[in-house]
Amino acid sequence: MKDDLFTIRETAAVLHVSVKTIRRMLKSKRLRGAFRVGAGRGDWRIPASTIEAYKRKSAA
Repeated sequence: MKDDLFTIRETAAVLHVSVKTIRRMLKSKRLRGAFRVGAGRGDWRIPASTIEAYKRKSAA
């Protein structure tokens, strides 16, 4: 099954938080499974499964 990938901005919209909050979550590795694409520092991509896992964990 193909996992949809989200940008930082899209992830922030799904989780109803700011882009800055998502960046902090990535830095602290609270969104496991996220990875960078592209050359240099690259852009982040967050799999839908990672977002769903975070939502389940934070709802508990």
